[in-house]
Amino acid sequence: MFRLFRPQIVELLNIHDAVVADRQKEHSDEDLFEDRNPALPSRAEISPDEQIHTIKTALEVRINETWFQMTGMAASHGRHR
Repeated sequence: MFRLFRPQIVELLNIHDAVVADRQKEHSDEDLFEDRNPALPSRAEISPDEQIHTIKTALEVRINETWFQMTGMAASHGRHR
């Protein structure tokens, strides 16, 4: 499951890190990690069905691009180069 939702996990970690950095700038005299209720981003909405559809679509695009490269066809026009 981690591999399936890696993009969302990476995005959530980036948002979390940005919030931590901003709060540390705003409150440089406090230890943010001692706060027991910091309200840091830790959740993201996900949809397994939507993620599977996105992956299938990306795979189809990649397969088509590979086919066009192997056959020497231009992907945008479907003609020989």
